[in-house]
Amino acid sequence: DQGRIAEAIDALQQATTLDPTDAPTQFALGTCYTKLSDHQSAIKHFEKCLESNPSLFQVNGALAEAFERTYQYAAAADLARTALEHNPKDVFASITLARCLRHMGQAEAALTVLDGIDWIDASLKASANTSAIRQKSDLERARCLLDLEDFSPAFRSFEKSNAAYREAHPKWLGLKTLFQQDIWAQRTYVDALSKRSRKA
Repeated sequence: DQGRIAEAIDALQQATTLDPTDAPTQFALGTCYTKLSDHQSAIKHFEKCLESNPSLFQVNGALAEAFERTYQYAAAADLARTALEHNPKDVFASITLARCLRHMGQAEAALTVLDGIDWIDASLKASANTSAIRQKSDLERARCLLDLEDFSPAFRSFEKSNAAYREAHPKWLGLKTLFQQDIWAQRTYVDALSKRSRKA
């Protein structure tokens, strides 16, 4: 709820007037702005968080995603790698790194990163976010395979992504809901389907 997030931001901003170097407060502000898709503001607060406490390595992953969302792919990839150096099981950093590599024209390298998620499957199964993680990783895999013009596997990856989306959102059935939530997913699906058909 955006209203509650705005209230949280107001309270956190007041806290920063008392101690602008408090790293958890800066991180919480960055997270709130991320939820509002205000990635520039998120970057500012994540960077302040790291300035206050460079040992909070998990912030690198959040900062990497914010940079990726503002099309700063090289910087985002570096931050994602830093996050993975400290926590190789950070699947969100892996997905962010894969996105950045694909945007930089390195789809094969991106697929290698996504393949690395499989070896931590045991950890994923214990996570409440398993379906959401699978949806994001399979959707990114579909996009990489499209860039490599491997259309049938791309289509299958999209179908797996949609299945994971339905699992994560059991009340939202069918492709229509996913498309309403994610235009990029719609384009991936249409590209994979049309190009697979033309190749056949």
